[in-house]
Amino acid sequence: EAAPQLGVADAIADLTSSGTTLEINKLRIVSEVLASTTHVIANRDSLVEKREKIDEILLAFESVMAAAGMCYLMLNVEREKLDDIKQLIPGLGGPTVMDIAGSTSVSLHAVVSSDRVYQLINQLKNAGARDILVLDITRMVR
Repeated sequence: EAAPQLGVADAIADLTSSGTTLEINKLRIVSEVLASTTHVIANRDSLVEKREKIDEILLAFESVMAAAGMCYLMLNVEREKLDDIKQLIPGLGGPTVMDIAGSTSVSLHAVVSSDRVYQLINQLKNAGARDILVLDITRMVR
């Protein structure tokens, strides 16, 4: 990627993931040549003898990919406003609601799309949510 900056190339073909190093080197993608996929490959003996380890590796990959673009949202809300808040948050199977000991409030947790979270925070705050936390999800097993 440094070749055009060094003056030894006018253009390059490169494998990219995030594009960060392209930006650092003041390059831009002109055209996508190929969209590729990645495969886990094993020989027949390994499929039998090391199947459990292969499944662990696959689960690790799948859990990272499932978490991409998602975040974990936690908030507190007075029980009387809970129905309004629940209408705003779909979650994976609906939000999780937990009592807060010694309080009339509840805690609500949900997995939401990262691209929607900032708009959602404003809606939640306006509906009475407080103590709103947004956490990155590195892995998600479904």
